[in-house]
Amino acid sequence: MTSITNKETALLGLLHEEPMHPYQIEKVVQYRDMRFWTEISMSSIYKVLSNLEEKGLVKSNVSISDANKPQRTYSMTDEGKKSLSNKVIELLSEPEHLIHRIDLGTYNMDAANPKEIGPALERYEKKLMEDLKGYRDLEEFMRGEGCHENRVAVAVRPQFLIKAELEWLEGFRKKVLETN
Repeated sequence: MTSITNKETALLGLLHEEPMHPYQIEKVVQYRDMRFWTEISMSSIYKVLSNLEEKGLVKSNVSISDANKPQRTYSMTDEGKKSLSNKVIELLSEPEHLIHRIDLGTYNMDAANPKEIGPALERYEKKLMEDLKGYRDLEEFMRGEGCHENRVAVAVRPQFLIKAELEWLEGFRKKVLETN
């Protein structure tokens, strides 16, 4: 079985829905705001598709577009479907160790001006609140579009994480500001 990267997983997931050409993939990535929760960039789509084709996980077909230009459409092979399925099970089975910038900042807070810590943590909280609103808006949009619950989960799960972060921040800020 061929192992695949997260970028490859994201693109194979889109091709699992239907065969697509790269421009169509780019439009779907934009529409679904996938750059916010995947590693896909516009420039990486062509390269990743080429790698997937070399691995035998996708195949391409060239046809003539409505504009009378050659257009390459990609679809999954059976091997691609197996690799995607295995990667999905792997991703659902094991939590990922995340490195957060806030941990580096809190660990080294004693190197900062104590008068700047409170305002910095307020800015952090404000950004978390903006992110929370963004995910709530995304969830509402996705539900309005009739997205399946497994897709809506990319908007719901982060809300729980942000709420937990806000709860931690409230307690941490009290402790830090009391000692400074």
